[in-house]
Amino acid sequence: ILQIALSQQRNPITILACAPSEVAADVLAHRLALGLQRIPDPNGIQMIRLNKPSRDFGYVSYRETVLPHCVVNEETGLFSVDIMSLTQNRGEVLVIVCTCTTT
Repeated sequence: ILQIALSQQRNPITILACAPSEVAADVLAHRLALGLQRIPDPNGIQMIRLNKPSRDFGYVSYRETVLPHCVVNEETGLFSVDIMSLTQNRGEVLVIVCTCTTT
């Protein structure tokens, strides 16, 4: 995923990375975050970890690296899936990490 993101830095694209569970998505987001930290110039690559709004913050794995990439509703203090305000007018590669589940 990082190789694709790096190769497309000049061409805005969105990469959707889905995992079978919340924990698996956390692991994927954690590994991507660590990979982004090792890149000398990660400008132009943004990662967002989407969580279901009812998820408890205490169940997020790798909180130090994952939570900074999560979308949180400022009014409710809950996770949010509204990423439109974050992604408008962007000229970068966007990596969205989420789960495949609907519950």
